[in-house]
Amino acid sequence: MSTFSMFRRPATIALALTSSIAIMACNPAPTPQPAATVTGVTVTATPATIKVNETTTVKAVATGTNSPAQTFTFKSSNDAVATVTAAGLVTGKSVGTADITATSTVNTTKFAVITIKVEAADTTPGLTTAKVNFQTAAATTPVGYTANTGAAYTAASMTGWVTEASAGTATPVPLDLTNNARNRVVDGTNVVAGGDARQYTQIQMQCGSPTTGNTCNAPATNDPGAFEYKVVNGKYNVTVSVGDADKRNLNSSHTINVEGTNAISKFVPTLAGQFKSATVMVTVADGKLTIDAKGGQNTKLNYVDIVPAN
Repeated sequence: MSTFSMFRRPATIALALTSSIAIMACNPAPTPQPAATVTGVTVTATPATIKVNETTTVKAVATGTNSPAQTFTFKSSNDAVATVTAAGLVTGKSVGTADITATSTVNTTKFAVITIKVEAADTTPGLTTAKVNFQTAAATTPVGYTANTGAAYTAASMTGWVTEASAGTATPVPLDLTNNARNRVVDGTNVVAGGDARQYTQIQMQCGSPTTGNTCNAPATNDPGAFEYKVVNGKYNVTVSVGDADKRNLNSSHTINVEGTNAISKFVPTLAGQFKSATVMVTVADGKLTIDAKGGQNTKLNYVDIVPAN
C-alpha cells in the first residue's frame, strides 16, 4: 500500500463528516406544534321543535386552542321519541322530548346537550281548491278550470250530477245531464262577443216544468238536477254564476243554494243583465259540496269556484 493512499482515506472521511454536519445545519429538525385542545362545545338546532316524521339538524361547534377538529358523536336520550344520525340529523318518532348530546371526538369529556321537542303530526289534510266550468265536451275550457260536461254522480268519485230531490243526502241518486250542457256560439246578434269566456257555457239544472219556459227538447233531461263535488271537510268560499249568453233566453228565475245556503235568489235576467254571480261561505261536513237550484225555475249554472275560507 502506498503512502499516498494511507493519507488519502482519512482525508475523505473527514470531508464526508464535514458535509453531513453542514447539511444538518441547513435542515434543522421541525419544532413540534402544540396539540389541539377542546375547552367547550355548543350545540344548536333550528327548529328545536318538530312534528312526528319531520326532521331537523343538530349543529355542534368545538372551541379551544390550535383549531381543534370539528368532529363529534351524537346520541339521543330516547330513540323512541327522536333518533339522530352520525351527521346530526334528528327525526321525530313519537310525541315527547329527547336530549341530543354532541360529544367532541378530540376531548370526549367535552359535550353539549339540546332538547328536541316532538309534537303530533298534522292529521288534517289541506282543504280543497277547485274551479269547475260547466260546458259541452266540445267547448273550449277556460284557462285554470276543469270541465264538467254533465256526467252522473258516482260513489267512487263522490262527484257529479244527482237528482234535485236527493241532493245533499247520504244516498244521492245519479242523474246524467250531459244533454243539458250548452255552448253558446257568437253570432253577433243573439250571442255577442266580448263576454266572460266562462259564461258562454252552461248546464241547465232545471229544464221544463215547473219552469216558466218550454220543456227542453229530447234528448235533454227534464228532471231537475243538482251538483255534488268531493272536497275535504272544512269551511269554503264558493262563487257561482248563472245565466245564458243567448239574448233570446230570458225566461228563467235563477236560484242557487250551496250547502243549503242561498247564494242567488230568483234572479230574472234582462237584456241589460243576463248573468249574476255571488259568493257565499259554507261549511262542508260530509265530504261533498252540494249545489242545487231548489226554488228556482230554468236555472242555468255557468261555473263554480271553490276556495278555502280563511
